[in-house]
Amino acid sequence: MSKIVTLGGGEFTRGEVESIDRFALDLTGKYDPRVLYIPTASNDEERDLMTDYYKSLGVSEYEILCLIEDSPSDEEIREKIFSADYIFAGGGDAILLMDVWSKYNVDKYIREAYYKDIVLSGISAGSICYFEIGHTDSLSYHHENWDYHRMHGTGVIPAIHSPHFNEHRNASLTRWMQTEALSGVGLEDNCALCCIDGKYSVVTSRPEAKAHIFRNNNGTVTKEYYYNKEELSL
Repeated sequence: MSKIVTLGGGEFTRGEVESIDRFALDLTGKYDPRVLYIPTASNDEERDLMTDYYKSLGVSEYEILCLIEDSPSDEEIREKIFSADYIFAGGGDAILLMDVWSKYNVDKYIREAYYKDIVLSGISAGSICYFEIGHTDSLSYHHENWDYHRMHGTGVIPAIHSPHFNEHRNASLTRWMQTEALSGVGLEDNCALCCIDGKYSVVTSRPEAKAHIFRNNNGTVTKEYYYNKEELSL
């Protein structure tokens, strides 16, 4: 059974997305799931923060896969990924994340993990990585004058994704969608897209948070809104 929960954004330290995280952890069906945190997008930072966070959720079996500060072997990477019940990709620079994951074949292993009853999750850049295409602001980490960048993810979810969705991102993604065949998924902070065996729904940690779903109908871009527990198609 394939399960994935991608979060548009939210603050862990203020407990903004805790209810979504608990929902995703429950999808493992395990009382104490083995959690793997991958902090690539933050340049392997925020490790202590996330360790404390998962301990606060009652997680006792916890691993971190560092691909920048460490140089793990292929065997070590595979062991950590495929022994996990739950994998969470942290936020930061989505371009860096996919570059490093490609170097270590993590993108390939994540696609395999999706079909091995391992729950996948992530936030911001760590949610972009699961989609076919990302609508990312990661160039802002490298250039003073930047624009949203089109990048490839692992392709687990066949859609275009824009996290931290707001009016500025809306204007940019709407322009993109005029020439895109895939559906677009804009997730506000405190909102997640859940996919279980190819069936999609929305999970939020505050009632007003929502998902924006874009479609290109012969050059005309339409947008639909979905709220907590509502089902949708891509």
